[in-house]
Amino acid sequence: MHSRGKLGQFVLDEVHCVKEWGDTFRKPYSLMCQLKGDYPGVPLLGLTATASMETRKVLMEKLKCDDYIVIQNKFNRENLVYTVNSVSAYEDRTAAITELIKTQFVDQCGIIYCQTKKRCEELGSYLRNRGVSADYFHAGRYDKQQIQQQWT
Repeated sequence: MHSRGKLGQFVLDEVHCVKEWGDTFRKPYSLMCQLKGDYPGVPLLGLTATASMETRKVLMEKLKCDDYIVIQNKFNRENLVYTVNSVSAYEDRTAAITELIKTQFVDQCGIIYCQTKKRCEELGSYLRNRGVSADYFHAGRYDKQQIQQQWT
């Protein structure tokens, strides 16, 4: 595609992973550093909501971006709701999440972040077994495209 002039742009979502996780967590991110050398002249768009100034500087060096523009917006977005609830026991947390969804977020969508893939799967199953339309999503899921299409 590149040799025929058909490669218009690369877009890297969660680009901070190139610096923070590329070598250990998500190996393909470390390969992104080769793009500018392998495909000269093809623009690169990197997206992240969490990169500090230090991280951005390292990213530009690693990605070999000499000429770049940083477009930044405020972190707090009015269309998102952040909730922190204190619950003591593990089982109580899961029940509290279920109750919160059923009482305060009826017919709405949302994302619940978990610390492990296993916990994502357990919580998705728990919620479905209690009548909540839910599913899990993580890097190890084999049918990611199907799940994403169900959410749209």
